[in-house]
Amino acid sequence: MWLTDLMGKRYSQRPSRILGIRDELAAWNYDVAAMTLGMHVEAETADGKRKAVEVLGALSRTPLSQTPLSVSTPTSPHLPAKGGGKMGGGSAMPLKGMVGRRVRVREDGTW
Repeated sequence: MWLTDLMGKRYSQRPSRILGIRDELAAWNYDVAAMTLGMHVEAETADGKRKAVEVLGALSRTPLSQTPLSVSTPTSPHLPAKGGGKMGGGSAMPLKGMVGRRVRVREDGTW
């Protein structure tokens, strides 16, 4: 999954497209999961003290309920705190400061 996130960045393709996932919902879910894993690995390796292999190995040895990627634990400082914010409840998170550059998304989902 992490490799499809890397390849997607390199080739400007959605990870689900690289794998040929045709179902829209499955593709979106895979893309979100790959992005979340990629963001976690990038955050853990940003200081240069750990390698991606170490981070991925640690995740594979940790019970899912204790991983930083569990559904109940935010993985980004931009996400609402646990218990705060409502998905689909009409309260949107502000995007100010989160957008680094604008890109045009083509019909096939690439940019």
